[in-house]
Amino acid sequence: KVDPKNAAKIAEAYHNAQHMPNDPHVKSAYDALINETKDQYQHMLNNGLRVTKIQAGQENPYKTSKDLFNDVKNNNHIAYFPTDQGFGNENQNDNDHPMLQPTEHLDNEGKPMAANDIFRIVHDYFGHAKEGNGFGANGEEGAWKHHMQMYSPLAQKALTAETRGQNSWVNFGPHGEENRKNPANTRYADQKATILPDFASQHGEQSVYSQLHKNEND
Repeated sequence: KVDPKNAAKIAEAYHNAQHMPNDPHVKSAYDALINETKDQYQHMLNNGLRVTKIQAGQENPYKTSKDLFNDVKNNNHIAYFPTDQGFGNENQNDNDHPMLQPTEHLDNEGKPMAANDIFRIVHDYFGHAKEGNGFGANGEEGAWKHHMQMYSPLAQKALTAETRGQNSWVNFGPHGEENRKNPANTRYADQKATILPDFASQHGEQSVYSQLHKNEND
C-alpha cells in the first residue's frame, strides 16, 4: 500500500520539478523509457494483443478496472484513450515533451501513435492488468512497483516521473483530498519531462532488466 507521508513528499517534489526536456540526463532517461517500452509493446503484439483507440465522444468501454482486466485476460484486447484527445493542460506548451514524439506503430486509422499512447497501453497491461492493480492510490503504487522491474535503472527515472510522481501529485498533492473524494472530477498533474530526486524511486523492486544484464556480464 502507498505510504501517504512518502507520497506527499513525492507529490511536492513533482510539483516543484521543472519541465526540462532538453536536459541531457532527462533526455537520456526518456529515450531509454521510450525505447524499452516499444520493445515491450512489440512483445505484446507478437503475442496477439489487439489494440483499439477510443474515439472522440465515445463512452469509456471500461466502467471499472475489472472491465479492463477481463478484456485483457479473456479477449487479449485493450482499448486506450489517445494522447491527442488530452495531454497536460491547456496553459502548457506540450509540443516539446518527448512522450509526444510519433512512433513507428500505427493506430487503427493508420496514424502514427505517440510514445505516450504506447506507454499508457503497456503500463495498463503490465502494471495494472497483469497484477490486478486498480487505478486508486494503492493500485497506482502497485502498478509502479511491478512495472519498475521491467526497465533499466535509467528508464526507471523517467517511469517514476510519469507514474509515481504524477499519481502522488494527484492523490496526495495540493488537490489530493478533493481528488480522492471526487475521482470523476480529478484534477491531473501537469505533464513534465523531468527527473525526480532519488528518494522518489526508492522502495521499488530490483530491475529484472538490470539483473539479466548483470548475469550476462558475470
